[in-house]
Amino acid sequence: QVYPLVCQTRVWLLSIGFTLAYGAMFSKVWRVHRLTTKAKADTLKKIEPWKLYTMVTGLLVIDIVLLAAWQVYDPLQRRIEVFPLEDPISTDDDIKIRPELEHCESDNNNV
Repeated sequence: QVYPLVCQTRVWLLSIGFTLAYGAMFSKVWRVHRLTTKAKADTLKKIEPWKLYTMVTGLLVIDIVLLAAWQVYDPLQRRIEVFPLEDPISTDDDIKIRPELEHCESDNNNV
């Protein structure tokens, strides 16, 4: 019952974290590029921080729209892959081990 929520949360956190981290670095590199490539007369003009925040927010909005569309049209579900029974390594009991592997999958991709 909880595993599909874990699947979705993991994807959202990874994607939004990546966008925030690399979006912030990209906006700072863009600011340095703009300051170093402008003509000398324009160097007194500062790039306001709100422009950088707007750039990162724009990237974040695009990310959220794509994630929401993915979650609505092809949500991740729990799939269990069952392997053949195995004998335990060091026991004389009459038991078998049934290995199972849980996956987060949707119809069109695997995570």
